[in-house]
Amino acid sequence: MKLLSILFGALFLFGTANAEQAVEYGDYRIHYSAFSSHMLHPDVAHAHRLPRSRYRGILNITVQKKQGENGWEAVPARVSARAVNSAQQLKQFPMRELRDGRSVYYIGSFPVANSELLDFDVQVTALGEREPMDVRFRQQFFID
Repeated sequence: MKLLSILFGALFLFGTANAEQAVEYGDYRIHYSAFSSHMLHPDVAHAHRLPRSRYRGILNITVQKKQGENGWEAVPARVSARAVNSAQQLKQFPMRELRDGRSVYYIGSFPVANSELLDFDVQVTALGEREPMDVRFRQQFFID
């Protein structure tokens, strides 16, 4: 579904306006974003069985591997994630793979409250690799 690539691409651009939301580990680059699922286009949410609500967050992860001098290619991975809020409440949620042509996304959904600040801990193991790559970041959600 081409709309999925356009939407998640736009969300990455929106999220990276002030800072690159990506980390590099050798030949791998991991892009990440967390946002209110209310931002999803209704057709995209419905097509991929994603909840669309101000009170639900979405974690989006993509993994790329360097291909030659200037290129990057999406690669499959095993992704697990969790988040902790300022009250030390743990939010564990499954990540699932979505494919759109050559793009591969890992998506998880979790509950959020207004002004909630979450510390995310994501582990990514690219296909064929043994060692996981860790991504840690903080995101605040405003829903009112």
